[in-house]
Amino acid sequence: MANKKGKGRGRPRNLNPRELELLRNRIKPGDWTNVQTKLTLKAKFKRNESGLPSIPSYLGKYLTYDDGYCADGYRALVKITTDNMSKLVAEYGIDEVLSASEKSLNSYKNGAGKKILGDIVISKIIQEKLEEEVPFVICLIKTNNENIPQFLGYSGSPPKLTVF
Repeated sequence: MANKKGKGRGRPRNLNPRELELLRNRIKPGDWTNVQTKLTLKAKFKRNESGLPSIPSYLGKYLTYDDGYCADGYRALVKITTDNMSKLVAEYGIDEVLSASEKSLNSYKNGAGKKILGDIVISKIIQEKLEEEVPFVICLIKTNNENIPQFLGYSGSPPKLTVF
């Protein structure tokens, strides 16, 4: 039997939607957020071609699977590129290039001064493709914006299918 404070035996209560939304809007700094660099560049997302006529090309893909992750922004996979990326990585190192890229991506604003991509934090490097025709780095990012234009997927867990 539960006591007056609502605590009882068993599984702890899940967060209510309001608490969950507050957690998603606060993003913890990543590994490259506090890296000091004098490098300034203009980072952008490389467009992904799906190869299927029913799926248009897209800039990023929200992670939509339910793996127990419930806080600290909406996660997405993106390909980050800049002009002369291979040369910059060789000269400054990947840490400084990603730090400058994160700062650049956070500076994109619309005509009203609102951030287009929200607050972005680069969480993890998935793969480096620096020998490609257009070099890029595949990264896992976190953002507090659940609806970025030209991103594939959505931020919630997948819908529950009911079998009749």
